[in-house]
Amino acid sequence: MEERARFVFEYERDERTMTELCEDFGISRECGYRWLRRYRQHGLAGLVELDRDAVRHPNQTAVAIEEAVLGLRQAHMRWGPRKLKRILERISRGAVGRRRARWARS
Repeated sequence: MEERARFVFEYERDERTMTELCEDFGISRECGYRWLRRYRQHGLAGLVELDRDAVRHPNQTAVAIEEAVLGLRQAHMRWGPRKLKRILERISRGAVGRRRARWARS
């Protein structure tokens, strides 16, 4: 973050061009403009390294399903994946049907 702050303050002094500063700091102009934009929007807090983890994982199994699988697995250690899947499909179909019936009444 210190390097980014130094970069922004150097740019604000208006002594060198963006291209020259980016070359000196070893970054692309796109990155330089990104740092500058974040500084102008959020101040010094905008220069903190952002988390690179994905916000969403579209293929990740829902927590409720994971808990249901683990619960069944602990209760029935000898059941394999096929049987667990069949049981869970039956449970989930029934739950969906009950929800639809509830929504229809409201």
